[in-house]
Amino acid sequence: MNDLSITGIILFIFGIIIIIFPYLSQTFLSFVLGLIFIVYGVISLIRSYDNWNYTPGHSLTRIIGAIIGIILGVCLLGNIYLFSALVGIIFWIVGILMMIFGVAGIYYREYDPLRASSIIMLILGVITVLLGYFSFLDPFYVSLILGISLIIDGIGFISAGESAYY
Repeated sequence: MNDLSITGIILFIFGIIIIIFPYLSQTFLSFVLGLIFIVYGVISLIRSYDNWNYTPGHSLTRIIGAIIGIILGVCLLGNIYLFSALVGIIFWIVGILMMIFGVAGIYYREYDPLRASSIIMLILGVITVLLGYFSFLDPFYVSLILGISLIIDGIGFISAGESAYY
């Protein structure tokens, strides 16, 4: 058993845990993400203070970003609705970009297989926007999407297992 197989098993198990305990896992993930934002904000504040004499404009921008990060981190601590909203916004942005690239590829690519990949990109963009909409409706959908994604990735890693080294 190699590293990819072990990673696949871990991802598969985490996916099942997230689907079985959706609200508990989402509370945990929002807490962890909140802590990450707070730690990043504090580190960014310290770094901006150290660089103030050399680049005050950059340091000021970093201070503002750090304060926003700390505030967002405190708001995220255990707040599954804000976590779901952030995931939904990210899905919308990614989905809209995928749709733009898909439409542009349909019109500007002349080779048919490339045009077909652009159509697939457009369809995946629409699906991603719909997933973002569902994540706004209920935090359960975020857990479901994340759990299914982890299970699929886990299966992919497990199946890649030994073949990745040959």
